[in-house]
Amino acid sequence: MASGSVVIPRAWRSEISTAIAFILLCPLAYALTVYFPLTVITGPLIEIRGMVINLSLPLAIFIPAGVLSQGLYRIYNVRYVIDPRGLEARHGVLSLNQIVVRIRFEDIRALDVQQSLIDRLLDIGKMNISTAASSDVEIIMTGIAAPYYFRQVIQFERDKRQGLGRKERAEGFS
Repeated sequence: MASGSVVIPRAWRSEISTAIAFILLCPLAYALTVYFPLTVITGPLIEIRGMVINLSLPLAIFIPAGVLSQGLYRIYNVRYVIDPRGLEARHGVLSLNQIVVRIRFEDIRALDVQQSLIDRLLDIGKMNISTAASSDVEIIMTGIAAPYYFRQVIQFERDKRQGLGRKERAEGFS
């Protein structure tokens, strides 16, 4: 990572539905363990001076743990970086296969921010970044905090590289 680069993390607020599902599934896992005691695996863990310490593993705990781990995976598997040369999106940081997309500031043609009502309340959103090289969106930054702030930062750097003055930006040429 170059000096002067900014890492845009995916916001935990983007996984609020996963957190709510985890909170709701924890009592359900407990209830399943109470009503179905055969779903608890019990076995000896260690023996110290003739005293055996047993470990009980309720299998229902894997339901909320799976939901939580899926949300954490979605948050930490993506990395967005703004550096002096341009933008970089890394998908698959925690995976075996990693996809890296790099765009120079000079090549950016469109920056679109999408937010639902809940996204606006939580100040998160999705930013689509397009270039002239493709008709599709090159980078989709999902779940980032303060998307309008980062859009302004990227637009400022793009305009600086393309040589547009303040007067032209004020007139709406971007």
